Amino acid sequence: MDKKIYARVSLNVPATVITDDGTELPVTAIDTTRESVTILCTLNQREAIAPGGNCVLGGRPVQVSLLLNLPDGTGRDAVVQAKCHLASARRLSKAQCMVGMRYVDIESRSLNRLESYLQQASGRDPAKADRSTPKAPA
Repeated sequence: MDKKIYARVSLNVPATVITDDGTELPVTAIDTTRESVTILCTLNQREAIAPGGNCVLGGRPVQVSLLLNLPDGTGRDAVVQAKCHLASARRLSKAQCMVGMRYVDIESRSLNRLESYLQQASGRDPAKADRSTPKAPA
């Protein structure tokens, strides 16, 4: 099976995490791959996302929604919408935390936007890209 491999791409873009109770938290995405994203947030935001720093509650991974604003190369933002499971949550300083998330449900249009961004950021030509990547869940 052919699978595209993208390196982790550093970025510094606005994102919004939406918790299961509907709370919207403005955060900063600092890197992404096709499978995951890492955000920076405040300690209070981390508590809303991962209470007590826990990524698993009730035996299940904590799930959040993510809106990621990726530059599309034309001066506009391309919004990537995804459901994510928390993978890690750690405190970096007294006020700042880092949360790692894995994409678990991403619609095909958002997946295409993410792949296009990763191709551009890694210097690959999207017009020559192999399209044999497995499809996003329907």
